[in-house]
Amino acid sequence: MRHAASFGGIRAASTKRLRYPAPAYSACRIAIVKPSTQRTATHAAWPTRKSSLHRRTAADRPEVRAQRKTTKTRKRSENILKTISIVNLKGGVGKTVTAVNLAGILAADYGKRVLLVDSDPQGDASQYIGVVPDACSTADLFDGGTAYYEDVIQHTIYRDLDIVPSDMQLASVDLDADIDRKQAVRVYADLRDALVEDDAYDVMIFDCPPSFSLPCISAIAASDMVFVPIKPGAFEMAGMRLLADQIASVQSTGLAKRSVRGLLTIWHNADATRQSEDWLREHSPIQLFTQKIRRTDKVTESTYAAQPVTRWSPTSAAARDYRAWVEELMEVL
Repeated sequence: MRHAASFGGIRAASTKRLRYPAPAYSACRIAIVKPSTQRTATHAAWPTRKSSLHRRTAADRPEVRAQRKTTKTRKRSENILKTISIVNLKGGVGKTVTAVNLAGILAADYGKRVLLVDSDPQGDASQYIGVVPDACSTADLFDGGTAYYEDVIQHTIYRDLDIVPSDMQLASVDLDADIDRKQAVRVYADLRDALVEDDAYDVMIFDCPPSFSLPCISAIAASDMVFVPIKPGAFEMAGMRLLADQIASVQSTGLAKRSVRGLLTIWHNADATRQSEDWLREHSPIQLFTQKIRRTDKVTESTYAAQPVTRWSPTSAAARDYRAWVEELMEVL
């Protein structure tokens, strides 16, 4: 896997695997078998639960399971993997900016191992941090459960921040008549379970598309928390009830109850904006964070620079607001 990012003459490329070797490679060493041989055998004949990504590894071999019972394993992190979806059915409300800057702050300021999952076919989050899909992308996770998560994850130039990039192939998921929709809804939950088993990350963040598509539903179903960026305005206020109902419909499927919170974005000091904020804080069907994100041109500049605004312009209003918001968020994360 490779990625390239460019800014100010800096260009980075990497072919390294994950910082923590996946169990499949250790298991292959125990079983004395090449990873390529293991994959061929798995896909050809081994009985596996198709919806579970982490079971499609050499760790399922009987000799490996027997060895693991008598072998001390690396102690897991005390932190539990937290999963967050950034969702809104409207575009232009700051979903991608919020997802990328949240990921960047958690990695840089709090030392969290963060995986950002670009779940939007437009791939804005991938472009925002200077990553383009290599051989695999998010769409491969929905391709019958045959992808290894090591294959779809790419490193970024930022320490402790990795990404599953996206491209327009993801748009075909909802158009595929042969897809098993129940299995598709489980895709991100299986990815989460695989990461938990490997203790690979502390936080996983989904940047969702502006539609209630299968990837969006799968992200919500796999998330502990759902954050809704809200741009103050009449149309945005009217759409909040509909979005809250749709999120609740995913919760009603028997999956774990989620914490849903709203974040005011693109806020500016005007009478209409303040009135919208007052109405939302009083009537919104979901609880709002106290912190709001002010509008600034530095956010737009940061997208052209392919850097989080907290890195591109650390002292800008938006950068300070995002850091204050994450500080508020850490109380419940």
